[in-house]
Amino acid sequence: MKILHTSDWHLDCRLYDRRRTDEHQAFLNWLRQTVIDREIEVLIVSGDVYDNRTPTLESQQMYNQFLVQLYTDRLNGKSRCRHVIITAGNHDSAAFLETSKQILEFINITVVAKEPELVVVSPAKNDEPDDMPAIIVAIPFLSDMELRKSVEGENAAERSLHLMEGIRDVYKNFAQQAEEKKQELLQNSSFVPVIATGHLFTQGASSLGADGGERDIYVGTLEKFPAGEFPDAFDYIALGHLHVPQIVGGQDRIQYSGSPIPIGFGEASQKKRVVEVQWTADGNQTINTIEIPCFQKLVQISSKEKSVIEQQVTELINECQQNEQNVWLEVLYRGCEAPGMFCQKIEDMFANTSVSLLAFKWLGIPDAGISRQFKGETLRKLDPVDVFQRTMISQKVPEDERNDLLVMYKEILEQVQ
Repeated sequence: MKILHTSDWHLDCRLYDRRRTDEHQAFLNWLRQTVIDREIEVLIVSGDVYDNRTPTLESQQMYNQFLVQLYTDRLNGKSRCRHVIITAGNHDSAAFLETSKQILEFINITVVAKEPELVVVSPAKNDEPDDMPAIIVAIPFLSDMELRKSVEGENAAERSLHLMEGIRDVYKNFAQQAEEKKQELLQNSSFVPVIATGHLFTQGASSLGADGGERDIYVGTLEKFPAGEFPDAFDYIALGHLHVPQIVGGQDRIQYSGSPIPIGFGEASQKKRVVEVQWTADGNQTINTIEIPCFQKLVQISSKEKSVIEQQVTELINECQQNEQNVWLEVLYRGCEAPGMFCQKIEDMFANTSVSLLAFKWLGIPDAGISRQFKGETLRKLDPVDVFQRTMISQKVPEDERNDLLVMYKEILEQVQ
């Protein structure tokens, strides 16, 4: 028995003004071929199929086409994948995902978006020694409202405690149901793996925060769910929500597969992956990670020094020309001196190159403010041009750049007025 664990596709996501459709399609093509080549029998998607609750028609078509292709590959004898389990994440609309639930069940694709389900995957019955049934405890994102009842007067710590208790009870109850079902299946099989899914933040796991698009899914939570609270009945726990691929709590059986593409520039250096888990007839478990190719290179350049940024930009351009590589770039300027025309200078360096500057951010901004020149002076009495000129002085914009900036500012004022 072989399963493949993936999550956090975030179909429909954007990086600044750029759509990611080509990357997602390339990933799904790669995933389909991986299922075939690795002889995967069960594919698990642990939440956040889409990036938002109202996905575009294009992303819906991509998702549906992928599922149809998986089924067609099975019918044609190209693939051994006999079941697909898809659970909802906090970015997904549970109601929307389940609109196709009944239809997909006819082709052994189970969508679990609202209530947790216990799914039994039947053996392939092709007389191979490692063919066996499996039990999937499919648990989607559990909302705060579904897990606990509001108690008047409870504080944040009490709310957090009740929330953790609610999650613990869900996993405990389904672990008991899975154990009962397992004993029944063991009458005809020497081993039955039990796999659970989840879409949550566990203690000890690493997150990149807002840059990666990972939301705080439980408002007011003081603690994350302890990895030690997952029942021992689960042979593997396929988690979603965090984009960093990782093992949780030092237990190989609990893993985040991570997002298949970098959702933000903060993830640019990550090696993305899916997780393959295999069991033999005697219950021996092997876990492998399979690296996902990079479908769109992202680069983040960060420095306090303008000269350093220019040097790194030049090196990047030369590298891209040699490798004929298309790159998306984010520049983080951390110096206290105002960038002035520096951003435009960097943009000009990329003319006629394969590097696209998606964002230039000034992160070393000093305390803003302009001082009064005489008692009683207020902003309301000042001309917008005067305010802009004083702001350039207070932000220490180089004098030789002020005139060009002032001309551009006046052009903007004219368009606004």
